[in-house]
Amino acid sequence: MAINKGKKVSIAEANRVVEDGLAGRDQSRVKGLAGLMQIRKSKAKLQSREQNRLKQRYGSKDERVVQLQRKFEANETYLSGLKMETYRAQPDKEVIGDDRWVAKGRVYDRRGCPIEGVKVTVMSHSDKPVEAIKPVMTDAQGRFRIEYKEAAKEGEVTTPEAGSVENETAASSNTASSSRISTNLDSQAALSSGLRINQGRYQQSIYLLAVDGSDDSLCAQTTLMVPKLGSINYRDIIFDTDRCSHLVSDLEKDRRASRFLGNASTTELHDLENEKASCQINEIRIDRCVRFKSIKEAQALGYDFCAYCFSKQRSKR
Repeated sequence: MAINKGKKVSIAEANRVVEDGLAGRDQSRVKGLAGLMQIRKSKAKLQSREQNRLKQRYGSKDERVVQLQRKFEANETYLSGLKMETYRAQPDKEVIGDDRWVAKGRVYDRRGCPIEGVKVTVMSHSDKPVEAIKPVMTDAQGRFRIEYKEAAKEGEVTTPEAGSVENETAASSNTASSSRISTNLDSQAALSSGLRINQGRYQQSIYLLAVDGSDDSLCAQTTLMVPKLGSINYRDIIFDTDRCSHLVSDLEKDRRASRFLGNASTTELHDLENEKASCQINEIRIDRCVRFKSIKEAQALGYDFCAYCFSKQRSKR
């Protein structure tokens, strides 16, 4: 009987096939999300036309008009999350050196549309700007990028001068989405401004503050995080108010400033002041993020502790 030993495949070839497959899968996902978004947009237009027709015929208080309004609002909410997910799925995952820390993301309005020209600043835990890191502006796609580079150790040669700050913006004639701002800093300057580094870890928690530079300016901020050298923190910033709506309540502001972040998909509670790489917080979809003012508030809704943020003893998973 003949024995088929099979074809021997090298590890390098296997890795190449896997990488090519993942890249193709990401591209297919982006195309699928874009197609679904077009369908939802068409549906929103049809609902709007039908709603106007029913209003003219039966009045705005008719039950049929009210039900259609609820469907329209639900579709708008779904479309908002779909827009953000489509934008997030487009860029490839970035790999940086062990001497760098990057914070990047996008700024949206509450309908999921990117906002251009928003000033994003790195703030300390005591609500003061980190002077060592210069603020950046969002591009036409609402993107921002802040990069910190650790100073070279004694005896090493670096291309930029110590303590220099370099901003690089790549402009494109077709789209402003290629604009990118890179900031390189000296760690001694960081120490003088309160941003302390020890073994590749910031000892001081920070957050990102976005300010709309218009006359009636609005502010929005992310939750606290403790950056690490060699890692990338992705944060979406959402202005949940607009020009014709009231500001959010003080209770909601306190909740958004809290260190406790829940993943609605897994019902896991994360502590952003003790964030670990294994938590994969960057992978949580923005529409599945739930902010809690306290641990008790999360436990009341059935959330369990993350084994990496809190400890394996506290987690039931």
